[in-house]
Amino acid sequence: MKRLFSGIPEEEYPSDILDQAILEMVRQEFPNSSIKSELILFSSELHDLQVLSQSKRSLVEFRIVPDISDLPPQVNRLLGGISSVDFTLELFTVNHIDYMAFENKRFSLSKSFEGWLEIYNSYKEKLSTLHNPSEFLIETTD
Repeated sequence: MKRLFSGIPEEEYPSDILDQAILEMVRQEFPNSSIKSELILFSSELHDLQVLSQSKRSLVEFRIVPDISDLPPQVNRLLGGISSVDFTLELFTVNHIDYMAFENKRFSLSKSFEGWLEIYNSYKEKLSTLHNPSEFLIETTD
């Protein structure tokens, strides 16, 4: 019965490699960062959703690259065009200071070069399920 009213505990929410990578990148600069997930929106939270829809939106860039630092320079030159996983997320902020801190922010993460093609494909597959919150907000005009 508790799950019915309180919902699914946070630690039981689905999480994939993309979620984990985003949190890892953000924690490099903001170590106390955490994730809050909710599957159900209650009517009591509609005000929060309205505030969110009117908030400033910062665009934050993320990049996942293979770690090629241990490769000899000749191999680096031969590889030249290794693809990275790049994506942008919206970050909603309620005050100007937070907006300025995150606007055009870039986070990056290096992953093992060994098996990079498989790693790359895994992230690209997960990106197809990624959505920005504004896709779900209904814009209203006064």
